Amino acid sequence: ACMWFYDFEDGDLNQLLRGSNSQGNNSQGPWPECLWMTGDECARFIRKQVPKDVEIEFMHKHAVDEMISTFDFNRVIIVVNDFDAVQEAPARG
Repeated sequence: ACMWFYDFEDGDLNQLLRGSNSQGNNSQGPWPECLWMTGDECARFIRKQVPKDVEIEFMHKHAVDEMISTFDFNRVIIVVNDFDAVQEAPARG
């Protein structure tokens, strides 16, 4: 097994995990904060961070492989399980 360590400065870990800029906004994604939230909670969280013209779509984890493979920067896909828990960090696409 390979292990690595990194000496984080104050705030670096939070910025790395959140993908945020210095103002704490993250309009690009991904949004790891959404992991294990409900789909609706995640959508509300992301809606506060992206422009109004960005479309938020839900997809069941079993349908991900069947999704259309066109990238759309004005779309965020939220992948949920049978219990409506977010399974992957949502991102634009």
